Amino acid sequence: MHSAYYFWDKKDDCLKISTVGANGTNTFPAPIRPYFKCLSEKIDVVLGVGKGICNEIHVTSTDFIDLQRKPTHLVEVVNPTQVRDIRQGCMEHGLGYKQILEADIAFIRNWMLTKDVRCAQKYSKLYYDIEIWDKDGRPTVSKPVFPIISIGGVDHEGRDYFFTAPHTTLEEARANEKDILKRFMSLLESKNYGLNIGWYSGGGNAETTESTIDYPYISARLQSNNLKHRLSQHRWMDLVIPFAFTRRYKWKSTSLDYVSGQLFGKRKKLKPPSGRVADFTLEQLQSYNVGTEDEPGDVWLTKMIDSTAMSEGNGTLSDLMVQLAYEAHIFPDEVLYTPNIFTETAKPSRTIDALLIEEARRLKYALPSKPTPTERPTHKTYLGAVIVRPPIPGAYTNVLVNDIESLYPYCVIKEKISPDPDGLILPNILLRYLDKKRKARNLIERNAYKIILVASYGMFGSPFTRFYDTTKAELVTKKGKEIVLKAAEFYDALGYRTIYGDTDSVFMLLPEDPRSVGLNVKDVALSISGDVEERLRDIYGRDFIINMPPAMFASEIYFTKAGGGTRGAKKRYYAHVTWDEKKGDCDYYHKVGLEIIRSDQFSLLQRTQEDLLRLKSVGKDKEAEDMLLTIKDALLAGLYPITDLVISKGFGQENYKSMPPHVKVRDELKKRGLWNEQDSKVHFVWAKRGAVPYIEEEEIRDVNYAKYFSLISRMAVRADVNAHVAETKRDNASLDLFSS
Repeated sequence: MHSAYYFWDKKDDCLKISTVGANGTNTFPAPIRPYFKCLSEKIDVVLGVGKGICNEIHVTSTDFIDLQRKPTHLVEVVNPTQVRDIRQGCMEHGLGYKQILEADIAFIRNWMLTKDVRCAQKYSKLYYDIEIWDKDGRPTVSKPVFPIISIGGVDHEGRDYFFTAPHTTLEEARANEKDILKRFMSLLESKNYGLNIGWYSGGGNAETTESTIDYPYISARLQSNNLKHRLSQHRWMDLVIPFAFTRRYKWKSTSLDYVSGQLFGKRKKLKPPSGRVADFTLEQLQSYNVGTEDEPGDVWLTKMIDSTAMSEGNGTLSDLMVQLAYEAHIFPDEVLYTPNIFTETAKPSRTIDALLIEEARRLKYALPSKPTPTERPTHKTYLGAVIVRPPIPGAYTNVLVNDIESLYPYCVIKEKISPDPDGLILPNILLRYLDKKRKARNLIERNAYKIILVASYGMFGSPFTRFYDTTKAELVTKKGKEIVLKAAEFYDALGYRTIYGDTDSVFMLLPEDPRSVGLNVKDVALSISGDVEERLRDIYGRDFIINMPPAMFASEIYFTKAGGGTRGAKKRYYAHVTWDEKKGDCDYYHKVGLEIIRSDQFSLLQRTQEDLLRLKSVGKDKEAEDMLLTIKDALLAGLYPITDLVISKGFGQENYKSMPPHVKVRDELKKRGLWNEQDSKVHFVWAKRGAVPYIEEEEIRDVNYAKYFSLISRMAVRADVNAHVAETKRDNASLDLFSS
């Protein structure tokens, strides 16, 4: 079953459910009445409010108790909107989300499914993208006035679809838009895809942000063309949200072109003439919108990212969402409920919430409602996932990193940290999913269970949840810190000096690379950690399951200083990895917390950072300083091509307190008639007269090379490159990179 929703049948005067699956649509009466629970001691207030809202209201006592062990009543009404209205009325009488219980669960579009009505485990998929007339202004969701000129799609089996029509003028585009929309909706209705997947598409939440445009824009244009449709009955999902969650923002951009270039080295080759998509010929538009697997457009790029983004391979991101949805009796597009990934952290909150509701019902607990915005508690800071042993800055060799597997879930289980007074709801879920993770049949299942285990305790730290309690959140992190510190002490006692303790991992020095004496890195690591695991069990009990598998071995690793002091920086290091848990023997550089150069900065700066860190990781401080001097000479002599110095900046906002240089450059381009409103970035170069537009055909004679070296110098300070070199033969002056 791909989709389901409640609706009020006016003919039969009752609540029904409509389900949509591969075999079409089925409708049947809802198995339960619209309901909520309340504290028994408050039932008179609820009845007083309810009688003024609905004619038919049923109240019965229950064997459910709230989280304070108080008895509850079940309140059943007729129409789902009455649940909302009664809750609102009770709030005016001082009853909040902890007295009016479960009033947010049963009858919203994002409902939790029953065991008899569950989402499918296999979904047919359509990857899609739209293009909009852009010759008379920038298309936005807030003002969807311009017609759609093409809709492209590729299904999960690689069949592509492309709907367009001539659009040489705005009037012609408007006249032909209805036909494009009809053909697209006909495809959706005939194929009935389980998931319609875009990149920034608007998804099931249909938020009208400017970055999520496709789904809400299609809906608006259907309405403008007076076309009846069932768009909301199909499932829609933004791929960028699970991508951002699973990648945890390790990359500086989530644009489709950037991500595809980083993942598999493919970007769109075709660029709009004059910067406007509407200027494409129909053939060019097809290549840009859809393309092919060999020369992909937006749609093929989206499909390829879905298939490639799982770092271990063997599965897609959308498959992972389906698995998380199936576990929690919800739908894939609801797993990661985040209106905008740039304003909220993407977390699988719906999945965790649904699992907690299900377990609470089994244990006969009635849960609080999620707080409304006016009821939401003020967030209190608490001790989070802290660094338990800061590093001593410098370069090290032969560093083994051992993780403590499922540390926080085991802390929750051991300490019985849970919303309920018996300490059962959350530990029961975690025990079940630890077992499921061990028995996982494939990588998708394993990753889904891992996400549930890792994300579950976070509900205590968010005021948006029904279980907000920073005291309990801090109990988890404190116990985790205690265990990591104990593990570090035991490694030290065994003769392996620990140089860094992270949230759930320990970095230690080995006397040599095990492979240099014919040993296997994993075998050596497991032997060492086995001794530590036994010592930890002696302290925390034999039932406390502690596994400390190796994560990686670095032949060289470099920790930077914190600020201008002498202590090491937290979560900032650069490692030459020669073995890891997934690849075995390997050879690559791993950067953590040192992405100090934005991806939109000039390429010379990005290359210099990488080269400096590699030299620092092997202790070649002098070579790093010499390299900077060489770069300075070359820069001041104008030896670098201008393309190495181009800076590209996007527009995250328009209400700037002061006018930044890239906005000034854009305004200059507008005055010259060279700016296209469809462009998302402006490209400029620092000249002695300030920031100037970078235009290939125009020569810039007054490049400010000193400014560029100043930017490189600041980066070098953050990378701990001490280039305070005494008088040199080159310039007979001190080169002080600590000066701003």
